Amino acid sequence: MALGLVASSCGASQPVPEPEASELPGEDKLEANALPAGFQDEIVLEIQEPTGFEFTPDGRMIITSQPGQLFVWNGRTTITALDLVAVTCSRIEQGMLGIAADPDFATNRFIYVYYTFDDEGECVNRVSRFTLADESRVDPSTEKVLIDKILSVRAYHNGGGLEFGKDGYLYVGVGDSGCDYDGGGCDGRNDASRDLHALVGKILRITKDGGIPPDNPFLGPDSVECRLSGVAAPGKVCEETYLWGLRNPFRFAFDPHAEPARLYVNDVGQFVWEEINLAVPGADYGWNVREGRCANNSEEDCDGPPEGMTDPIFSYSHERNRPGDCAAITGGAFVPEGLWPEPYSGAYLFSDYRCGAIFRLVEDEAGEFSRTAFAVDLGVGSASDIGFGPFGDTQALYYASYEGGGRIARISYGGEPSS
Repeated sequence: MALGLVASSCGASQPVPEPEASELPGEDKLEANALPAGFQDEIVLEIQEPTGFEFTPDGRMIITSQPGQLFVWNGRTTITALDLVAVTCSRIEQGMLGIAADPDFATNRFIYVYYTFDDEGECVNRVSRFTLADESRVDPSTEKVLIDKILSVRAYHNGGGLEFGKDGYLYVGVGDSGCDYDGGGCDGRNDASRDLHALVGKILRITKDGGIPPDNPFLGPDSVECRLSGVAAPGKVCEETYLWGLRNPFRFAFDPHAEPARLYVNDVGQFVWEEINLAVPGADYGWNVREGRCANNSEEDCDGPPEGMTDPIFSYSHERNRPGDCAAITGGAFVPEGLWPEPYSGAYLFSDYRCGAIFRLVEDEAGEFSRTAFAVDLGVGSASDIGFGPFGDTQALYYASYEGGGRIARISYGGEPSS
């Protein structure tokens, strides 16, 4: 099984094909398996179908696997901390999809898991809080359900991103479910993310106990909590919503250095465009009316968003969706300032699962964005997630891959800093 994040010509997502040669149209051309000078890539552990990971303050890596297991790697051994396989739907893109550690983990030991729960035969997406003990075990009875009943109608586009902001609130990425939850259309015809009374196709924002932050953008006389129902009555607005009009915000990342806070949301596209969105509270990013900076399923109708909608800061095309082309944006991470030399220090990196590559987002003097290849030929299904973590007395970039059944790899820098 593999995450089927790429749309096919018939509208259904498919497992990722073997990437072709490393040349990426319109981008820096790197030799096969090459990295910029001074960088090296190495496998650190084998793990079954890893979807995401997080580091705790004490240096342990917590890893989610799609079938429903949570692993903890302490740098030497891997421990199965939690096994939810028996209650996890894991078909196609369903499964255990995301993980976050509490900002106060050192004192409360809380972790947060996004998974597709088998609710008596009905698959629903759920976010739960658990307690991770010092011995790297999780007692299932510590589960506190924070968000529930988000229908996974077609097993596609579940989202799964979990991140804490500097404000201490938990941000949750939810996909549009592939097909409309109320029996409407599928794929590009699925307009469920347009519904403000449903949690699908959104970035949600809650407190670590599941409450509603007092400055969430959709609070008012018609707003209601939807976190345990997934859907409210038409005409109501879900108070958990922070951003909307998204297709499948599988991964997103906060800039640790930006003041005020800056959040980039990677939204997996349908047939034509992948996109990176700069988060603005309450903003509508247009799906299913828009894809990238264009009308849905168009490469030519790109004259600007309709009133009230927001374009991504950057989008890239599927390059005709040939095998080996990039067509499924996944992980995102900001390089810690001073860790790597220019032009990487503080840069935003993002991965594409379909072509197995990591790119650097580049902004020119006019404020226009482009991409340049950083690492290519990382393997089939690389990278479902990327992020920085400890490596000796420094840090390195880690990425999760489905290559060879599943692995975690590390890209480190050992060269001299640029002057």
